[in-house]
Amino acid sequence: MNTSDCWGGGYFIRQDEQGRKTVYKTDEFYPDGYDASHEIKMTDLLALAWAKENIRADMWRPMGNKTSNGPAHRYFLRSKGRYLGANDFGMRQWNDEEKRFAEADVTKIGPFISTIRQQFIRITDNLTCYSLFRKSLTGAEPKSFVKVEAQILGDLMSSQPDRMLMSKGISSSKVLRQLHFKYEAIAKRYRLLSGDPVADYQQFERISKKLESVFRVPTNAERKGSHVEFVFSEFYQRPIIMTSGFGIRESLNDVKRGVKDILGYRASQADPQTRDIIDPYYSRRGQESPYYYPNSDIYDFLKEIGSERAKEILATDDREIYRQLKGWSLLRKLGYDLSRMESDRIRKQLNEAHKIQEQWLWTYLKEREQSRIEGAAKRLGARAEGMDWEEILGIRTARNLFLEAKRMYWLARQVFAKVPGRREQDRFYTRSVDWDRYDFSEVDVPLEKLDTYLGTHGHLIAALMYAGEELSGYGTDWREQEKKSTPPIGLIIQALEQGQDLRGVALAYDKQRYLRDIVDGHKADDLTLGIADWPKELLSAVSRDEVETYYEYADDYVMRDPNGLVKYASWRASEEGVGWSEIFTSKVETKAELDFRLCLASQTPEVHGWYKAAAEYVGDRDIQSYLLRFNATRGTDGHLANWHDVLFWVPNIRRLESGEAKSILNSIQTMNDNQEFITFLPRFSIDRDRFREQGSIQSLRELKKRVFAIESNIDLSGLPPEILEITSAPGFNLTELENLRHRADFLDLVEGKLDKKQPFKPHTRVFAGRPLTDALKEGLGSFKQKIRGTAKDPKGFFHELRQLIKGRTVGEKQMGVTDLLQSVPIDLEEDIIRLLQQQKVDIGSTVEAQVHAKSDPEGWVCGNYTDCCMPFGDFKNTDYMFNPSTQYFTVKYNGRIIAQSVVIDGYDERGSMDKDNQVVILDNIEVANNYKNLSPLLARVYQTFWAEYTGRPVKVGTGYSDLIPPGGKLEKNYYRPRTSVAYSDATGAQIYDLPKIRGVESLDEVVTFANLTERDAELIAKLEATIYPEGMTQGKAHIADILHKQRELDVPGAASSFVVRQGDEAAGYSPLKTKLPISVTLIPWFESNSQRKKRIF
Repeated sequence: MNTSDCWGGGYFIRQDEQGRKTVYKTDEFYPDGYDASHEIKMTDLLALAWAKENIRADMWRPMGNKTSNGPAHRYFLRSKGRYLGANDFGMRQWNDEEKRFAEADVTKIGPFISTIRQQFIRITDNLTCYSLFRKSLTGAEPKSFVKVEAQILGDLMSSQPDRMLMSKGISSSKVLRQLHFKYEAIAKRYRLLSGDPVADYQQFERISKKLESVFRVPTNAERKGSHVEFVFSEFYQRPIIMTSGFGIRESLNDVKRGVKDILGYRASQADPQTRDIIDPYYSRRGQESPYYYPNSDIYDFLKEIGSERAKEILATDDREIYRQLKGWSLLRKLGYDLSRMESDRIRKQLNEAHKIQEQWLWTYLKEREQSRIEGAAKRLGARAEGMDWEEILGIRTARNLFLEAKRMYWLARQVFAKVPGRREQDRFYTRSVDWDRYDFSEVDVPLEKLDTYLGTHGHLIAALMYAGEELSGYGTDWREQEKKSTPPIGLIIQALEQGQDLRGVALAYDKQRYLRDIVDGHKADDLTLGIADWPKELLSAVSRDEVETYYEYADDYVMRDPNGLVKYASWRASEEGVGWSEIFTSKVETKAELDFRLCLASQTPEVHGWYKAAAEYVGDRDIQSYLLRFNATRGTDGHLANWHDVLFWVPNIRRLESGEAKSILNSIQTMNDNQEFITFLPRFSIDRDRFREQGSIQSLRELKKRVFAIESNIDLSGLPPEILEITSAPGFNLTELENLRHRADFLDLVEGKLDKKQPFKPHTRVFAGRPLTDALKEGLGSFKQKIRGTAKDPKGFFHELRQLIKGRTVGEKQMGVTDLLQSVPIDLEEDIIRLLQQQKVDIGSTVEAQVHAKSDPEGWVCGNYTDCCMPFGDFKNTDYMFNPSTQYFTVKYNGRIIAQSVVIDGYDERGSMDKDNQVVILDNIEVANNYKNLSPLLARVYQTFWAEYTGRPVKVGTGYSDLIPPGGKLEKNYYRPRTSVAYSDATGAQIYDLPKIRGVESLDEVVTFANLTERDAELIAKLEATIYPEGMTQGKAHIADILHKQRELDVPGAASSFVVRQGDEAAGYSPLKTKLPISVTLIPWFESNSQRKKRIF
């Protein structure tokens, strides 16, 4: 290490091997120093410059034979005219480990210079904070800040008192940052701590006025002519320079709360009634946390309630404790004596008191009662000073407000629960509530009547009160109009009491005006009354058939958006809307056509431009048909859809010829298809199309094939369409597909030859994303409530449902269609879904569960969709494709695979491997990352599908599973695949059992009958071999001859011999010609040995 010059403060200048001088710094971790040139700040240089000017280093030089026992050198401080001593300020450093100042070494100047540096940092902080504070007061533009700042600093430098203040003071910003750590020191400084912590805390409120001098306004003598605003502090013993965010009263209140918290903690630890139980309830969060609460509050709560009862009441989560204490603070103001209440009631009261504060309801009532508060305060005079507003109003009045608040909160919760289209993840506590809508101070309605109308008209009330919560492309200009128009619940109840049809409210421009007219008894017909306040430009912008169609389905529209038609008319009357008149020339005849117009009008200008461009290129009718084909006018929440993502392909549409674009749009059937179109269209180029000579593109699948041909060097032209389809899967590996094509058994897999030995029969089951009971209610409507159903033919729909449930019972009575509105039997779900789809009733997003055939390529790529470790081409997945014991099970949402399992034909190793010991093993349940919020729906799909599909036990592996089966219980894993599997997540020590649904009959247990023909001769021969002793069987040829003769003798009304199947397996047969009506009670029956144990009859 080269020689170096010491700067002091741990800084050194060294020369490196190239001779360059660099600043180094030493500390306890780097005693040899490190390159600190990038760390040097202005305050470092100022401190060193000050030291150079004010400190002289003197070396001891021996004179003759004289020696010295003192230090070899000392530092002379010119301003004091003496050497720095061990006790001088800054010479001793604080030792964090020992919690005391270390001994000073007068030969080391580093600590002193570091202290000087800290003073420059303090002064710099003062100047910066003051400058920012003054700039904020000037209101100057940011671009002129430099000029303003120069003027502020110039004013400071021209005033000696101001300069002294900046050099000696401390900024209020720094005080606020450090105040939390000073509370105990403040308590000691003002002698609030003694040897009796409990007494100290009990006396605090009486003696807390001592703390008023912690911050106070300076006298004129203390100001000394300074123009800078500051406060004086006896605790800090220096002026505190005022900056933004500092208020004397607020800061004093913080000090009192902090000191009280210190005293409360000491008292709780010393008090024998609390010290043994209070520790788990302390808050260990910082004051900046939204869940912080003072420990003194916990102590006070325990003292009031009693330690034992407090343990029953207080939560274990500190966030919940914060809420409970927040509620308690209000109850104390209202004078409630919690010591006389039962524990359950206390918990309820604390919860309610917190919620009405959290939702700003208590603040709303304070603002509403402001005039009364001011009047009461005026009467009290000086006594009102320092009182809370609840105390000013009086305990009785405040308690009445508390009861009113609880009623309003309950009502708002009830209304929110009825909001149409409310998503499962929506929570009331996250909403901002306009409490004036729930205010009954002017219109009083009994609670019983409220409950009644919420039960009968809850959805209508909620729709009207939450109008405008979800705005689409109409813009936010509607927000103020909807807030003015939104009626309070009291007015809605008054209108409902008139017993009239309120469908006109869906048309009304001002909902409150319409409802008041109803209450006042206006006699005009409902439709005319609804549009009575429409401006002329709105009435002329829409056609009569649009208004009448909207009114006809008003019960549906009002639930989705009570202002939908008014918004549509306003857009049509706007400058932009007028330019779309040619699109709306035809007469509206169906609700779907009106929905299309409403949705188109609600789009943003960008999407409007896309629609026009697409309509000009392929034709308006084709675009309308394309959008209506997969119900693109409504989102899953029931609101008008945003077409931005739906029409995202439009900017690239001219990559195709017009006819090609039209053909592809006609081939798109689902939103998933549409997303693939958006993905593949930008990747297509006519100039690079290798298949152009084969003709134009006529389908989405053809487009995908040509894109892959462009992007790869692999010839895809010979692949079957089904395999070509899977190449669009996320992350699909074309190289692996090319490798698999060279396997000897790949062609057998593709052609379905491996399907003959597959263990599971392919099966598909459709589920609805929306509750079927809701869809049935909407489709059928209500004659009693004059609600027209949305089904294409509501009467025909009702008849079809009645035929479907004919012969079924509920308890001891015949099942009726109304029973389906309460609950749909699981075995009828698919039939109900089919009927709803035929009737064009919205069932939400469709969910499709499927066991795939081994030859189905869609199963091969299920791992690509669920972000798991078995994508196409992985060795594990390749084994599953060809292994005779495995198949794929997938769940699709809107046509896209979102969950999957590898299904393994297994057995219980505690028994044999015969068919009576069969077990279905789901390797695990993998869910795509973006769809894990659908876990409740997926859990129901898994349980329902497998309960219906098989009567065999179903087990689910525990390894890397994204979903735990509903009701699934862990058990010891005795289950093994029938053939070796390359990898499985179901090989752990434990495995889940997927429980069956009681009352659901599985497909492999359903008993079916079928007439025998000559083709069944081999089957009967096999059955006889298991039924009769050897030597008593008839043989295949003889059986075929008998069946042939029997068929020739068939007469109307009779049945030939028949075979009985349980699932796919033949269970037995009847050899006699027998009538099949239910009245027959005795049939000669021959049962196979394998079925004798099961006794299906």
